Order: sequence, then C-alpha cells, then structure tokens
Amino acid sequence: MTSTRGIHAEARGELLAAHVAAVAPLVRAWCDVAEIERRVAEQVDEEIGRATDPEFGKFFVERLGVGEPEDYLQRLVQVEGRLVLCGLRLFGGDASKAFVEVVATTAPLNEAVDAAMSVFARFNPIAVRIESAGESCPASEHILVPDTMFYAEHASVVAGSGAIAELEPASLREAECFVVDCYAAFAESDPELVGRVPPASREELEECAREGRLTWWLLGDERAGLIGVCPATLGGLAGMLIVEECVHPAFRGRGSAAMAQRAVAAQLPRTDVLMGTIDASNHASRRTAQAVGRRVVSQTWFASVDGRRP
Repeated sequence: MTSTRGIHAEARGELLAAHVAAVAPLVRAWCDVAEIERRVAEQVDEEIGRATDPEFGKFFVERLGVGEPEDYLQRLVQVEGRLVLCGLRLFGGDASKAFVEVVATTAPLNEAVDAAMSVFARFNPIAVRIESAGESCPASEHILVPDTMFYAEHASVVAGSGAIAELEPASLREAECFVVDCYAAFAESDPELVGRVPPASREELEECAREGRLTWWLLGDERAGLIGVCPATLGGLAGMLIVEECVHPAFRGRGSAAMAQRAVAAQLPRTDVLMGTIDASNHASRRTAQAVGRRVVSQTWFASVDGRRP
C-alpha cells in the first residue's frame, strides 16, 4: 500500500468514473447522466483540492493542537492497483471523535476501509465512514453502524402528500433564538441524540434567509416551528436542502413538521427535489420524511472492527 497527497489526471479520471458508477439508482432515474457527471466532478474535484490545500490542514492543527497542516491533508492510497481517496474528519468538530471519510474509491469496500484506517492510524480514528446507495446494509467484514440517511423526493409528491401549514418569513435574529431554545428542550427530551443532531449554524441560517426560505410554520395563529432550506447538491442530486427544522416543544408529536415540508414543497417548481440528511437514530425526523413521501436515496455507515462510532 502506498499513499500520496498529489493526485494526477489519470487517478482523477478513475475516481470520477467509480464515483459516478456508485450514484444511487434514484438519482439516476431522476437526472440526466451528463448532469450527474458534472455534479459528481465538482464534488470530487473539491475533495481532491483538499489533498494539497494547507488551509484545510490548518483546521485540524487548530482543533488538535499538534502537527503541521500537511499532516492532515487528504490522501490518495493505492492498494494493489486500486485507489482510495480519503481524509480525516472530526465528528461535530470534536477532537476526541476523529474518523476517516472514504471520499471516492475504486477498491472493494473492505480494502478501502482498511486502507483509510491505516493511512491515518497515527490519529487513532474511531471508525471509517462510507456511503452506500439505498437503505440496505452493504456486505462487509467490518461491523457497520448506521450514521445518516439521505431522503429526497420531487416537490410535487411532497406537496401532494397531505395537509399543508401556513408559512411566514422569519427574521434571522428571532430564528437564532428559537433554534437555541428548541435544542435546549431537545437535549432534555432526547439526550441520546445530543451531539449527533446539531443545530444549524448562523451561516447556514443566513444562507436560508438570503434565499427567502427561512420561515415559521403556523398552527392557527401560533408559531409551531421553524424551517430553513437552501439550494445544494448531494450525491449527484441537486435540489432544496432542509438545513434546519425545529419544532416548538408544545407542538411536538402533532405531525406539523410534515405540514411544513409540504408547504415548502408547494412553493417549489414541481420537478424540484426536496431533500435532507437525517441521523439514523432520529426516528421522529425519519417518520416525518416518510410521511411526506421522501425516499431513502443513500446512507452513510461507520465501519470498524469493534462496532464503535464517533
């Protein structure tokens, strides 16, 4: 096994081809092949850039307090002629929760996981994160623990799936305060999810506000929750990403979040896609996604020899 930071054109081409081939069947059914290839190329090129970008490495030096930026650059690992592009990550920005992300690979799953773990072994990563299409667990010699699930569906399907809430614009200041209060209540009611379901950052809320898509949803005259969406591309699929969705504690369990998603979808062109990632253990959010007809496009998993996850 050999490791390098620089990535030549031939390796880029192989990684792109493998990544395009791994795109989920739902995405292939919804999107033109050329468009998928363009989006995947943009994502992979961004990740390739992190193999030589010192600013990317500085993030880890600041968090971990050891080493030089180049120590943390992404690596291209070669295993018996197969390629694995991987990089170090900190779950939730927590220095004690280091893991390795397999960004793109031409290698079989088990070899990719072993190579990614080995090249960053000095940082004692807890696990390696991989992605698979659909909801089924991929075959592996490692113990796989579910991480996130990527749900998506066309706006016309979501909007037509049931009752719709009324929306009204939210100011950034009020939205920030509401998010803080909701997540404080969430920490008390669902402590096992704290740290795994983080609130949106100010920058993310600002982006939603700039798009005019940071809104309250109402039940009667009361603000039942806040939802923020913005354009994004994930897994070769372009659409409107749900960045934040938080329900006032008094309105939890009433199905109002589904009404909010339908209302957002009703404002979009019919062929647009409403999408978002959900922690696999966040059963309430998964039920909401299913209630509006969103389907599982892909899923991420943590692979390890002992079943741990960050």
